[in-house]
Amino acid sequence: IDHVMYGQASWPMPFATFGYSTDIDTARGKAWGKKARWVDYSGTIEGQELGVTLLDHPDNPGSPCWWHARGYGLLAANPFGASAFAGLPRGSADLVLEEGEAATFRYRFLLLPGDAAGADLEAMWRRFAAP
Repeated sequence: IDHVMYGQASWPMPFATFGYSTDIDTARGKAWGKKARWVDYSGTIEGQELGVTLLDHPDNPGSPCWWHARGYGLLAANPFGASAFAGLPRGSADLVLEEGEAATFRYRFLLLPGDAAGADLEAMWRRFAAP
């Protein structure tokens, strides 16, 4: 699988206003097509600031993964986005499993009050990533 336009782990967002943050770029709105350990999507619902953070486990194939995060409510992890996001040749992110082999992908969703600036998301990621 090299050219996947929708990720493995995703969450539809109902926010009227929104912003994204990642572990590599805390500026809101900078998550589309970026590789990062986590992405936070936060916004306002009925006057309350809420956030959903998706953590990518470091043992996942292709970690850190690329992210789909769009203003219409999409937040999705995509570990196979090498050609779409990095301009690498098709097949660059292939994961080939022989018969009987398996691959495990681990993600964690965090539902939090506030936004990324008000939570220690990096510490939460470190706890998730710890063996």
